[in-house]
Amino acid sequence: MKVFSDFDDVELPETSHENPAGSHAAGEHERSPAPDAVPADIYTLFSLSEQKMFTKKVFRKDEVEFRNALDRLNGITGWKEASSYLSEIFLSNDVDPFSEEAILFTDRVQSYYLPTDDREQ
Repeated sequence: MKVFSDFDDVELPETSHENPAGSHAAGEHERSPAPDAVPADIYTLFSLSEQKMFTKKVFRKDEVEFRNALDRLNGITGWKEASSYLSEIFLSNDVDPFSEEAILFTDRVQSYYLPTDDREQ
């Protein structure tokens, strides 16, 4: 595709708008296979200090429960199911979903499932 500007003619590569993996149901988002877009493992989203904070504040100091939750989230493919699971976590651990720690945890998990563009709309 040729783009014209006041400076120079610039050639841009053609882009395909087709979904090579097939179509998805409306409202369903799946993790993208692009290596730089989404971490392969949800554990990589959390620094060591964040892991300690979430274990203490969201999982009542139960590191095994925190690890089990991340393992389960790794197996979930869509944000809708993941957000429902987060609600279960907050409810079962008596955590205010609007607390600073819960919001940060939710944001980190959401970034695993949704591209940034989808969250800002």
